[in-house]
Amino acid sequence: AARGQRRPAERDHRFVAAVPADRAAPNGARMLSALEAQGRVLAECAAERARARVAEALRADLPGVAVTVEGEAVVLSGRISPDDARLRWIGSLLP
Repeated sequence: AARGQRRPAERDHRFVAAVPADRAAPNGARMLSALEAQGRVLAECAAERARARVAEALRADLPGVAVTVEGEAVVLSGRISPDDARLRWIGSLLP
């Protein structure tokens, strides 16, 4: 069928509108890209909240240890061993 014309579908009597790919894909692709971008923003916001929540809880439970959020990491500075039992609960704060 010519561009924009209707043509009969195979094996039945329905009609299918021919939509050129250059008109159908860009809007769909833009919509998908917008949804993906929104998903990335929401995920990053959730990750920032989780890092802040972990850092705040660590500050409360580990006096004398400096706790900072640096990029995607929560950094502990001071005199503390990685085997310290006070650090075992950190995983429970993560979803």
